[in-house]
Amino acid sequence: MAEAQRKQFSLESDRGKQDLDLRAVKEKISETHTEELIIALCGPIGTDIHLIAEKLGEIISANYNYTPKLIKLSDLIKKYTSSTDFSAISNKFEYYNKLIEAGNRLRNKHSSTILAELSINEIAINREILKEENDDDSYKTQRVCYIIDSIKNQEEYDLLRLIYRDIFYFIGVFSSLDMREKYLEDKGLKKDQIYKLIDKDSAEDIDFGQKVSDTFVLADLFLRIDHSTSAYIDLKLSRFLNIIFKTEIITPTYQETAMYLAASSSGNSACLSRQVGASITDSLGEILSVGWNDVPQAGGGVYRTSNLDPLGTSDFRCINWIGGKCYNDE
Repeated sequence: MAEAQRKQFSLESDRGKQDLDLRAVKEKISETHTEELIIALCGPIGTDIHLIAEKLGEIISANYNYTPKLIKLSDLIKKYTSSTDFSAISNKFEYYNKLIEAGNRLRNKHSSTILAELSINEIAINREILKEENDDDSYKTQRVCYIIDSIKNQEEYDLLRLIYRDIFYFIGVFSSLDMREKYLEDKGLKKDQIYKLIDKDSAEDIDFGQKVSDTFVLADLFLRIDHSTSAYIDLKLSRFLNIIFKTEIITPTYQETAMYLAASSSGNSACLSRQVGASITDSLGEILSVGWNDVPQAGGGVYRTSNLDPLGTSDFRCINWIGGKCYNDE
C-alpha cells in the first residue's frame, strides 16, 4: 500500500513538474509575441512598387494604428556594397545595372537569401530599440508593420514565410509592359536599355540571380497599376487589410472564387512535374467547369484515386510506376 502511494506521489510530482515546464515554455514563447505585421512586395522593374509601399504605410497607419517601417532592399544592397559609390552614378541605366549586379554578388558570396536575412536583422534591431525605449513590456503591444520593398527570388520569400509564418503577407505588384517602358523612359532610359533591364530583372539564368517572374506568382494579393487612380489603389489595399484584420465581412469576387476552385482542383493532379488547375466561367462569373492536368485514362477521362483500388494496381500514372519518376522529364 505504501509503495503504491509512493508511486502515485511520484507520478503526481512528475506531472506537476511537466505542467511547470509547459508553463515556462508557453511564457517563453509568449515573450516573443508582438503586434507585428510583415508585408513583402515584389514586382518587375518599371513597376512603381515604391508608390504601393507608401500607400500601404499611409493606410495601415491611419486606419489600423500601426507604425509603418519601410525596409528597402536596394538600400541594404548599397549599404553592404563598399566597392561601388551609388551616389556618384548619374546615369540611370548604369545605376539600375550596378544595383542588380551588386545584389547578385551579395547572393553569390553569402547565400541566395542574404537580402532577406539582412531585412530580418533590421526587424530584430528595431525590436531591440523598442525594448530599450520601454522599460516595461508595453513594446509588445506597439503595432509595427514592416514593409519590405522588394524581394526578388523565391528563396527570399521562403525564408520570410518560414520565419514569420502567419504574420507574413506577400503582395505582387505589376503594370503592363507599355506602362513599365514609359516609367523607365521617364527615368531617362533608352529603349534598348529598358529591354536589357527587363530581361535581366525577370529571370536571370545564373543560380544566384534575380528571378522575379518565378517569385511574383506566389503572392497573396496581385495588385495591378496602370492608369488606376489613387482611390482605386487605396480601395484594393484597404480591402486586403480588412481581410487580414477581419474588420469587415468581405466576400470573394467571382474571379477569386474561380481562382479558388482552380487552385483546389490542382490537388487532383498526380503529375510529378507540376500540378495545374483551371476553372471556366461565363460572362456573369458562373462556374461552367473545372479541370486539371493529368494522365488520360484508356476509355476516357483521367485516373482517379479509388477506394476499390487502394494500391493503384489499375492506375497507370507515373506515381505508380517503379521509382515514381516523371517520364516527361526523362
